Amino acid sequence: MSPISTPQETWRRRAIRAALRLGFKAPSRWPLPVSWLRAGMEASALLFPLAPGVTRHSGYLGGVPVDTFSPARATGLHILHLHGGAFFTGSRRTHAGLASQLCARAGAHVHLIDYRLAPEHPWPAAPKDVRRVWLALREQGVAPQRIVVSGDSAGGALALGLAQQLKERDEPGPAALLLLSPFLDLGLEAPSVRTLAAADPMVTEAALRRGARAYRGQLPSHDPRVSPLWGDLGELPPCLVQVGDDEILLDDALRFEQMATRQGSTVVLQRWPGAWHDFQLFAHVLPSAARALDELAHWAQAHAQAPRRPVLARQRVA
Repeated sequence: MSPISTPQETWRRRAIRAALRLGFKAPSRWPLPVSWLRAGMEASALLFPLAPGVTRHSGYLGGVPVDTFSPARATGLHILHLHGGAFFTGSRRTHAGLASQLCARAGAHVHLIDYRLAPEHPWPAAPKDVRRVWLALREQGVAPQRIVVSGDSAGGALALGLAQQLKERDEPGPAALLLLSPFLDLGLEAPSVRTLAAADPMVTEAALRRGARAYRGQLPSHDPRVSPLWGDLGELPPCLVQVGDDEILLDDALRFEQMATRQGSTVVLQRWPGAWHDFQLFAHVLPSAARALDELAHWAQAHAQAPRRPVLARQRVA
């Protein structure tokens, strides 16, 4: 469904992969202080500019710090985005570029929240912050069928966890879910964690385990409250999952698609050959990443504006 990469994109991919290995993957193996790792991610935010034509407002929803990105022409769609960072890094600054791109492409108000991070604030701090923002949007009069919840990496676990929690409480859930390279099993027992360790230019098992231990606290790694892959996956909102073929979390996405589909949920999985963890962050320089964000925007628009209906077929895109 997408053309072969141009020589320019191929060169850019190689350069980005090399930079990620040196500047992100290598340091993540070292036992550096959390403050250093966070500072490094904050500095990297300068590499991801805001999309043109998008305005940014910093404030609070439900007492939680939130940056809201608004397009020049809003459609009434709201996207609640939960950033990644293995539960102990990342912020509304590191993911502002991604949020602004979603905003511009979907014509949506995108709410990017600063949920509390581990180890200072282990579970259930982050899920509580996410729920507070959800309830604040509802209290402002935003109907659930106009809200799409998205999350990348650890944020994918929080997004899926919110949908499960709302269903368990018999409360209306979001119109759709968008999961980008989701980190859904904190046990890290899937084969891809090891078989793709060398191929993945960005993420290491050591960093994910460090974040998982800090976040789950006294809970076991298979507790569905922290590893939503092991929770109830039936009757979820329609879900689009994007994952790179070269990331160690590939099997989290594959297993989620298989398990949720078996339980009756509508899940479309897009595997992007040659792509890495959270490759969508590079939409401003990679046409393939821009196409991925267009797919996410289309999914959000389609399901927020129309009754839920099945969308068939697993997709593999280049």
